[in-house]
Amino acid sequence: MSWMLIVVSVVIAAAIAWFIVLWATEGSPLREKTDAEPVGIERAQPVTEERLAAVRFDTRLRGYDMAQVDALIRRLAWEIHWRDERLRTRDDEVDETGSRTDVD
Repeated sequence: MSWMLIVVSVVIAAAIAWFIVLWATEGSPLREKTDAEPVGIERAQPVTEERLAAVRFDTRLRGYDMAQVDALIRRLAWEIHWRDERLRTRDDEVDETGSRTDVD
């Protein structure tokens, strides 16, 4: 009888631990990351100071949604790279011709 009580207690403790893990990880400890976009900035829109200030992330149990934060960081890295390339091209044009040929 005492062995049965120990087995039942261990099973109940394991089930409680599993439910705590599911609750803490919001449903699945092995869930896949999503590429959800944060609210306030769309892919088709250029990144501006106002749009960046308006960005809002969903919150999770332990802070912001990491997938949204990662998506924004990738987007900002792409924007910075694109702008750096554009500036480098313009600098090369200035070096070659001595003046700008394309002024926005």
